[in-house]
Amino acid sequence: DAGNAAQALPPTDYEGDPRASISVLAGSPVPDLGADEYVLAGSARVYGTGGFGLYNAFPRISAAGPNAQIGQSVQIDLSGALMLGLNQPASMALLSVGFRDDSGALPIDLAAFGLKGSYLWNESTTAFPLQAVSPTGTATQTQNLPLNASLINLVLTYQWFALMPATNGIVSSDALRVTIGQ
Repeated sequence: DAGNAAQALPPTDYEGDPRASISVLAGSPVPDLGADEYVLAGSARVYGTGGFGLYNAFPRISAAGPNAQIGQSVQIDLSGALMLGLNQPASMALLSVGFRDDSGALPIDLAAFGLKGSYLWNESTTAFPLQAVSPTGTATQTQNLPLNASLINLVLTYQWFALMPATNGIVSSDALRVTIGQ
């Protein structure tokens, strides 16, 4: 909260958090000093670019809300897992979970692995079970955040991988950074 509220600032920081955010209990929204705002309620922000696949499939990740508080849940959505023109959705999707998005090796272009047009944005640690994709190319997974104060400021990263029909392969989404708040 050491930023100058009278200074002309962009509306958001580099992650998309509001420049004037509440960062203390019962506080007022004022800007922090530096490039990154601390948001007391946590945040869920998209970063990176989504894949495009060989047949115009453009999977995208999003969160249902902008915050991520302990004791609450974060709804992580997939959209665009659909081959445009053919109107064929992905058959299944996998949501990977990690703890880092800043590893020196990332992002990794997955073309060398037969996934042309896709990137690995996160250092993946685990994944949710495969999930069916709706006929409109969507899926949803909910991450419950335990009511545990030691999780505050922990960063989780997520990325969807859509399994396209027949031999059209896998197409990745962009990524989601979730910083757990209180």
